[in-house]
Amino acid sequence: MQEIEFKFQVPVKKRKALQKAFTLLKAEPIHLAAQYFDTADQTLAKHCIAIRRRQENDAWKQTFKALNTAKALSRFELEFDIAPPETTTLDLHNYKDYPTVYKKLKRALGLPLPTLELLFETNIQRLRVLQNIESSTVEIALDIGKIFKEQNSVDIFEIEFELKQGSIEDLIAFIRPWVQKYQLSLDTHSKSDYGLLAVRQQSCFPAQYQTLLVLNRSSSEAEALQSIIANCLQHLLPNASSIARQQYSSEHVHQARVAIRRLRSALKSFAAWSDAIQPHWKAELTTIFQALGGTRDIDALNEDLLPQLIEAGYPLDHLAPSTEAITDVCALFQRPETTQLWLELILFTEQELDSPSKSKLKKHALKVIQALHHKICVHAEHFSQLEDEEKHRIRKQVKQLRYSIEFVASLLDSKALKTYLKKLKAVQESLGHYNDLVVADALFQQAPEPEAAYIFATGWIAAEKNRMLKLVEQELRLFSQTKPLK
Repeated sequence: MQEIEFKFQVPVKKRKALQKAFTLLKAEPIHLAAQYFDTADQTLAKHCIAIRRRQENDAWKQTFKALNTAKALSRFELEFDIAPPETTTLDLHNYKDYPTVYKKLKRALGLPLPTLELLFETNIQRLRVLQNIESSTVEIALDIGKIFKEQNSVDIFEIEFELKQGSIEDLIAFIRPWVQKYQLSLDTHSKSDYGLLAVRQQSCFPAQYQTLLVLNRSSSEAEALQSIIANCLQHLLPNASSIARQQYSSEHVHQARVAIRRLRSALKSFAAWSDAIQPHWKAELTTIFQALGGTRDIDALNEDLLPQLIEAGYPLDHLAPSTEAITDVCALFQRPETTQLWLELILFTEQELDSPSKSKLKKHALKVIQALHHKICVHAEHFSQLEDEEKHRIRKQVKQLRYSIEFVASLLDSKALKTYLKKLKAVQESLGHYNDLVVADALFQQAPEPEAAYIFATGWIAAEKNRMLKLVEQELRLFSQTKPLK
């Protein structure tokens, strides 16, 4: 069965009020003691599978969970009752009666299926309430406790909302007031994920990167767009969760920004494919993207441009200080407004949409791509004469084209696509380097004290900008001679 469950982190200042709310609701207290299993090298985790044995008061259950790659948040779940275990290992033979799960295990582990070992345990005090909304039933659970592996442990204080029966529309409608009142932030990491952190003795999850998207050729445009948005959310939400929890690196910020750019590109390119797209999504994503921009721009300049400056003779080991206020990225992703946006986007990917009769998806995808191709090529001959704002707009169009092609790549001829993307990538990289120079130039120009080093830097940047303008124009001409994808 598919499990639809949302989990949220609770800010410290709201925890007492939330506990009081559960008391008023006369929540049922449950003690949960769970054991999580995997191979020594954590093969199941690498395949996004978790298996646990859990004691709920006096009863024992065994649960199998696996990521549903076609959806943004829902998971496949199989649970059954078991006798109290007598060992700290787990035999997988009882899954032979469940063909779907057995197939997943064979794919991940091979045959014969190995005996799994205990990786970590949890000790949770749960307060549980069932609530009815419209024709749906929602289980709310407040979990407080620890995940532990020998001397390593992770504290848990989180609230979960699970759809027991009914519609995801009702579930999200029910959650939204809770998000606003208690300032909840969405967390896509499971207890199994946090347990693996303890096992690996890591302080934060690795950054999440984009994954391959394969569209169904027989899908309608609306169904394809749901898959595209879900793919973007699978890239974005784990990074957003890490940032909101204040356990992140600069790469989490970078990947969150890339994921938001992909999401904005999808909404811009394919918005006509569904009437369910809300105009305010693009505006809110733009606000978040721009707020992240300053932080990421400085990181990029330090990583890429500063070494080039130093090699050219720049005498300092740092750039000019920025006068812009640094965005509190944690607060940005903790905002109830941000969480509400994530819920709306997830709902779009999960709900049943009214779709027109299915037509040729590839034909409609190519129409979008060819229109973008034409817009970019119009300026190939005179790019260097354009105003900076127009140059920047073309750079955004190139990125939009690149992401749009990636979304529908599974529908296109792979050989022609490889040739096309090679030339498009060259244009994108040249434009990216030119944009870094523009950002760096502004940074040095607004420096409060124009040291000799800064004067050297602005001179080098001016010369490099002229060189890159010629290169971008050359790359654009080559790209304009490339045949549009068909």
